[in-house]
Amino acid sequence: MRRHVRRDLRLRMLKVAWFSADDRPLSPSEWTDPIKIGLNSGPIGKKRGLVSTEMSCVVWCRSDQTPYEVAETVAHEARHVWQLRQKAWTKPAPEAGASADDFLSTLQRWDRAREQDAEDYAEKLMPVAKEIARVVTPVRDGLRATQRAAWDALKRL
Repeated sequence: MRRHVRRDLRLRMLKVAWFSADDRPLSPSEWTDPIKIGLNSGPIGKKRGLVSTEMSCVVWCRSDQTPYEVAETVAHEARHVWQLRQKAWTKPAPEAGASADDFLSTLQRWDRAREQDAEDYAEKLMPVAKEIARVVTPVRDGLRATQRAAWDALKRL
């Protein structure tokens, strides 16, 4: 999927990094790390992926997802990478004389539109995600090979 979205969205660089779901609260030193703050997903299963403005060429994916979910997450988050590079998707700034409520409302509309655009893009690529999942998910001993590799890697940490 990474190659597909790089080509489709004309992204020169796009990397995929992995994180594990964790309900553990952040330590005081972790609160200064913008990536760790973003990946602190709260309840296990809530956050599937992340793109951070600090590392805008990296798509973070939760490691316990199925191959289909990973492909879908990469498509969704890659669209956010693309949005960061588009003037039309620039985060709105407060306007002089506007109330805080008006600005908050504008920011919420922008965020909903941004998420909807990313969801629409991932949905458009569903056939690609399904094909990737079909090709990379041989079942062995009740676990898919990719899940087994992820689980084995996590155990080594």
